[in-house]
Amino acid sequence: MQRQPIIWYLLLYALFLAAMHFGYGFGVTEPVLVLLLFGLGLSLLALWTTRHAKPRNITVKHPRQESAILGGYLVIVVGFITWGLPGVRLISAQPMLQAALVTIAKLLVIVIVPFAIWRAAWRYRVREFVDLRAAISGHWRALVVVSLALLTLQALLGRARADLATLHPSASELLIAVGLTSAWLFVEVGIVEEFFFRGLVQARVAALTGSEWTALVVMALVFGLAHAPGLYLRPAATGEALGTHPNVLLAVGYSIVVTSVTGFFLGVLWIRTRNLLLLALIHTAGDLLPNLADTIRLWRLGA
Repeated sequence: MQRQPIIWYLLLYALFLAAMHFGYGFGVTEPVLVLLLFGLGLSLLALWTTRHAKPRNITVKHPRQESAILGGYLVIVVGFITWGLPGVRLISAQPMLQAALVTIAKLLVIVIVPFAIWRAAWRYRVREFVDLRAAISGHWRALVVVSLALLTLQALLGRARADLATLHPSASELLIAVGLTSAWLFVEVGIVEEFFFRGLVQARVAALTGSEWTALVVMALVFGLAHAPGLYLRPAATGEALGTHPNVLLAVGYSIVVTSVTGFFLGVLWIRTRNLLLLALIHTAGDLLPNLADTIRLWRLGA
């Protein structure tokens, strides 16, 4: 059955959520809401907005070899997320410099180095990951509709409105913040995360297994589990959802029932479009509102 991996994923999700809830009293409201809105709702919206879309011609040259190398490099990425990024943040206490250093480190470890490996080993070029000439052509509906849906969800359910209300930004200040935040997020999450988790992981698992749905599930789990060590060591990243001293089960469970689900719809968009630029722009829109307040604070500090 082509979509059987989704069933196995949902069973794994239910198993961990039940264990966390009945064993440790973990609340089910947040993960179920994330599953319904991001895992189901936005994925269905992604399917609908791309029903007439033509995927880009993005190919994988050597699935077995590339997957083997990628598996090894994933260990480096997990170590970097867990211990490398906190170390980079310690270099400077100045917020703007700290943010710049983190972004540079992410670009180096998660984009530039793996691309250099693929370039050296199999002669890949940029256009074999993203078709910049075609850009968003044929995929505008997905860009506009899914981006608006994400902005609406963040405005209604997130803390962005409350955070901005306490700052009382002027119209010009808000406009500058939107521009700066969008540019930063396009690199920080758009290019970095979409290149690695969609352009590398999902594309190569699909080529190796011959199943887009298997690749979607593997990508979601890899993305979630890559954050598990950090959640275990620094539970504050979950907004106290795991308490102050979570065990390994809670950290792994949270990475599956919450973190892995959030990017599911982006994986669906990748299946339907093979357009990294589209995904980077949509990912940017999804993270825009939650980061506006911090940009305004940094802007005021530097002014």
